[in-house]
This record gives sequence, C-alpha cells and structure tokens, in this order.
Amino acid sequence: MHGSPCLSSHSCWQGNSVELSYIPPTQVMVDRRRALRKRHGFLCKCERCMIEGKELRKDLLPMNLKQALDEANKWNEGMLDISRIDEASK
Repeated sequence: MHGSPCLSSHSCWQGNSVELSYIPPTQVMVDRRRALRKRHGFLCKCERCMIEGKELRKDLLPMNLKQALDEANKWNEGMLDISRIDEASK
C-alpha cells in the first residue's frame, strides 16, 4: 500500500487519481495561492489556477492601461493649470 488511506464518498478504482484540497476551493484564486504559498510552501499551478490567472491578467491589463492614461491626462491638465497661474502673475 502506498500513501495514506482515505475514505471516498464516490466509487473509485485502482489507478484513479485522488485529489485532496489543502484549502477551501471556494476561495478566490489570489487567496488560494497566497494560503498555499504561506502554509504549504508552493505556488499552485493546477489547471484552475492557471486559467483564473490568465483571466485576471486580461482584466487587469486594460484597467492598468486606462489608469495610466487617466493619470497622464491629470498630469497634463495640471501642467496647463500651472501655466495659467504663471500667466496670471505676470
């Protein structure tokens, strides 16, 4: 016998893999990965985490780009405001 004995709620056959979750699978990917890294010392690269990670990056990239453009526009508007102040003081 290899590994540890366990009790299954479903039928399983010799040669089938048994998957155990170290943490509640209902947590969001970032929290799951953080907990696994902290408690068990590894970065999870299961299919679910990899898919969720790709989706997260797709969502964040446009947001970061939009935020960067918004900040640049604010900076440009601030420069215009400063030039108006300089002109008014003359």
